[in-house]
Amino acid sequence: MRLTVGICSYNEGANIGHLLGNILYEQELSAESEVLVVCSGCTDNTVEIAQKYAEKDSRVKVLVENERQGKASAINLILANAKGDAILFVSADTLPHKGCFSQLVSKMQVPNVGIVCGRPIPIKRSNSLVGRLVQLLWHFHDRVFKELNAAGLARHATEIFCIRKGIVDKMPAETINDDAYIALMAKKKRWLIEYEPESCVSICGPETFSDYLKQRRRILYGHHQVKKLT
Repeated sequence: MRLTVGICSYNEGANIGHLLGNILYEQELSAESEVLVVCSGCTDNTVEIAQKYAEKDSRVKVLVENERQGKASAINLILANAKGDAILFVSADTLPHKGCFSQLVSKMQVPNVGIVCGRPIPIKRSNSLVGRLVQLLWHFHDRVFKELNAAGLARHATEIFCIRKGIVDKMPAETINDDAYIALMAKKKRWLIEYEPESCVSICGPETFSDYLKQRRRILYGHHQVKKLT
């Protein structure tokens, strides 16, 4: 299975180099695979760092949007340019654990599986109340996904997920919760969604109550939007 890795980035200069190094040298990508990095309206050194990796490794291709047009626009660029049989989306502010990609791709070999998603693990930065709340939230998330997966009822993707090419060709430009929208399209086409808890990725969680509430509000609004769109 030829793989396309899709990364949507906006001002991720602090992490994009670590992420690309991780993908190229720790995730056992084949020579036929490709890594598409979409840089949307970046005002830091994200583009320069990504292009340096592209110069060193032909699997990396950098797609630049001069203006920031939202994540859906970046995802549509990846969908339009992907050459792989499967597309693995990973957020630009994350860091996959060793073997993360191979665990996802392995489950894609099952014919009726359309999406496989991994397990996000928040980086523990402090023992503050917000930090503990974020840890509890993602622990609960993991428990729920395991239960839904065991019952064959998974209907959502996560911060890292792999999809078969063709499940979604283009997303509405205003989409906020891209993972929810893509998963719903897969379910409508009768594809199974699988959760692989051994495929882990480190993520950054909110550090203040204000950031936490903003994140929750945005996600809830995004689910309401997906309902209206579909």
